[in-house]
Amino acid sequence: MIKLIIVILLIYFGNYIFAQQSFFNVPNSHITDKGELFFQQQSNVSAKILQFNETLCYGLGKGFEIGINHLGLTLNTPFRNPYFIANYDYTMPPIFPFLMLNAQKAIHINDNMEIATGILLGGNMADFNNFNEGIYAFTNFASKFEHTKTWFVGGIYYANKNYLGVGDRLFGKSPIGIQLGIEQFIYREKISLVIDYISGVHDFGESTFGFSYEFTSSFNMSVGYQLPNPNSNANQSLIVEFSLNRLTKRKSFSNAK
Repeated sequence: MIKLIIVILLIYFGNYIFAQQSFFNVPNSHITDKGELFFQQQSNVSAKILQFNETLCYGLGKGFEIGINHLGLTLNTPFRNPYFIANYDYTMPPIFPFLMLNAQKAIHINDNMEIATGILLGGNMADFNNFNEGIYAFTNFASKFEHTKTWFVGGIYYANKNYLGVGDRLFGKSPIGIQLGIEQFIYREKISLVIDYISGVHDFGESTFGFSYEFTSSFNMSVGYQLPNPNSNANQSLIVEFSLNRLTKRKSFSNAK
């Protein structure tokens, strides 16, 4: 009951539920424009696994977007005798892969600030006789700094064990964790430094550092390295991410809200 109340409060705080574009692992709270599509493909490469995650979002207008995610398609020992693996056992979370619906709502505060909130909700669709639900809900405060060309996001999240695995989210047995993200343009609006952080010692407790490069007005690529938090169950891995932003034209920094 307490966990349900937390999720409801997270959603209510921003009025509605969410989807996400992301820095690497943290939603960046950019909202897809009405009638536009956003697609992102992320690959995580570590010594033991190669994992694929896909996100598709559609803009509904008035600060809303909805979409679908396929998360955690995992290839074991990618450099020798590779084969796909999955975990359906809820007693040994996290569960993967997941098929999830997403949605996001952003509330405009002023030209430089907004609050965005949302949820990923779905489950393991490979075994309908043993369905294991996953949930990840968050509320972010987002701000842009025009003079330094900086986009900053800070917020809180809740996720169940099926999605994040076991381990503290923040302090002790708190079900709430914090997440941070920053994108700093360092060369015009072509190259940017990207950093994000998720608190906790679960399977996604990590910090990621990397760079993003805009090849065209609608296509960009990001490369980063993920470092586990102390005592975290997260994998140390290389992250490669491709984004088709709006499928028509990437928002300039001055228009990103």
